[in-house]
Amino acid sequence: MKAQTLAISVPNYGCNKNCPYCVSKMTGYLKSNESLFLDNISKVLYFAKTAQVSNIIFTSKGEIFSSYKSRILFLTIFDYIEAIKQFPLEVQTNGKFILFQKNTHDEDNAFSIIMNEYFVEPTINTIAISIDKLEDIKQYKSIIEQYPRFIWRATVNITDMISMNTPFEICKEVYNTGFRQISFREVTIPNVGTVNTPESINAKEWIIKHVNTVEPVKEFKKELDEYIHSFGRIVRKLPYGSVLYDIEGLSLTYFPYCVQDSCGENDIRSLIYQEDGHLYTSWNSKASIIF
Repeated sequence: MKAQTLAISVPNYGCNKNCPYCVSKMTGYLKSNESLFLDNISKVLYFAKTAQVSNIIFTSKGEIFSSYKSRILFLTIFDYIEAIKQFPLEVQTNGKFILFQKNTHDEDNAFSIIMNEYFVEPTINTIAISIDKLEDIKQYKSIIEQYPRFIWRATVNITDMISMNTPFEICKEVYNTGFRQISFREVTIPNVGTVNTPESINAKEWIIKHVNTVEPVKEFKKELDEYIHSFGRIVRKLPYGSVLYDIEGLSLTYFPYCVQDSCGENDIRSLIYQEDGHLYTSWNSKASIIF
């Protein structure tokens, strides 16, 4: 078995952004077991090495930094497992905790803790921020300038909120703000494994109304494809099917899905260590459990 990434889903429920298309709402939540989560993490890292994982992503079914408890658990991992620092490390976030740091003098906020405590600052390599609208992007300019040691990535979610602008306009804004990478992600309903809850149903209905049946979104995806093939130079093909492009120095990738529904033994995008303390190969299948 080979995988590109180990995704560590820090136990936490709830998100202070509450995106209407949230894939976690559609795939559901596992019952957290924080004790088992910490007990098994050494074994997970060993398995990840045998699967030739090249990097580790910290994410969550909610927002890692939206609660004090989840922030402390995130930091505990670095104290608990020294071997984790041998990997290139990425943090995925909705970005609100970063903007909170920018707009407050309160020293006890999430970003100050993450940047200055528990040896995390010299350990994290990449910070990926979820982007929905063009105006979201420029808010991060001063904070990116303050922390140039990180690779900053804008993860752009393709809905009718972003389709009012062209791919060129978005990439230009991203580049001028200081991001070095951009990922475009189609907001989709998983083909399998969705749960039948009111919030899941609402998310699906929102996607149908604001993505699937919206003509500007279809036009945006067409323009994006033309933009990539007109100006992008292939840097490398990724093991799970996507391609990394260079567009005038900006690293660009495109994903036609939110979660990978299935995979073979050698095209696994992510091993997924979930909040119940077990390792999986899919976000939307309990049957994909490894141990």
